Amino acid sequence: MSAESDYIDLTIHDPTERHSTESFHILITQTLSHVGYKVLDEYNYRGFYMYIHIEGSENACRVMILLDNLRADQKKIRYNIQIHDPSKKWPSSMRINRKGRKIFTRRQTKILPI
Repeated sequence: MSAESDYIDLTIHDPTERHSTESFHILITQTLSHVGYKVLDEYNYRGFYMYIHIEGSENACRVMILLDNLRADQKKIRYNIQIHDPSKKWPSSMRINRKGRKIFTRRQTKILPI
C-alpha cells in the first residue's frame, strides 16, 4: 500500500448464510481473476466479509462491472470500492447501500461500514 501510487480497497459482504466461507472465497476469486489483487482479510460475522487490495485505480470500473454481474444472481451481496489517489486528500468510492442502491462519492470524508 504505497503512498506514491494509486490503489483500490475493496470490501465485499454477503449477509446470507447460503454460502460456506470456502465457496464464497472461490466465487470472489473467480470473479476477480483478471485483476491483480491481494486478499487482506476475511471473516464471518453476520455474514461473510472479505477485504481486498488492488494496485492501481485503472481497474475500478472493471471491478465494479464484475461485482454488478455477480449481484445480478445474488442480490444480497454488497460492496464498497474505495479509490485512493495520492494527489487527493480523500478517496472516492462506489458502494451498494443497505437498500441495494449504488452510491458514488467523489470525496469520502467519513468511513462508512457496509
